[in-house]
Amino acid sequence: MYDDENQVSQAPAPSYEFTPQENSVISGLLTSVMIVAIGWFCMALLLGGLGALVLVKSGGGVGVILSIPLLLAGAIMFLLGKDLWRAANSMRVITNSEGNDIANLVQAVKHIGDYFRMILYIVIIVFIVALIGLIGSAG
Repeated sequence: MYDDENQVSQAPAPSYEFTPQENSVISGLLTSVMIVAIGWFCMALLLGGLGALVLVKSGGGVGVILSIPLLLAGAIMFLLGKDLWRAANSMRVITNSEGNDIANLVQAVKHIGDYFRMILYIVIIVFIVALIGLIGSAG
């Protein structure tokens, strides 16, 4: 096919539908991803709640300093859970619908990539903090 400018236009990509066996594999992964996401949400709730409790019970001062790491850890765990939850929802769409399986799979992979990117940032930050602590304790 040619468009108005005599260039070859792209034909729409054929729709691919995963087989029942492929959907079963995706469904198994979906279950595991959901369980881990729920775990992150539970830990976020526990740490965020503990941070809020420390903040309220202490009445300020040292309590503020003690609550900040707890609240920060809870927020990070919530964000990790959110990325996995979004990936799991994309996988659920793959297994529960027909059409656009590849687009939904790409969306799920994007969310899993976001999850691992966040973990990478956390590892880098922890490494830098540990390195600063090591250098500070050596001096």
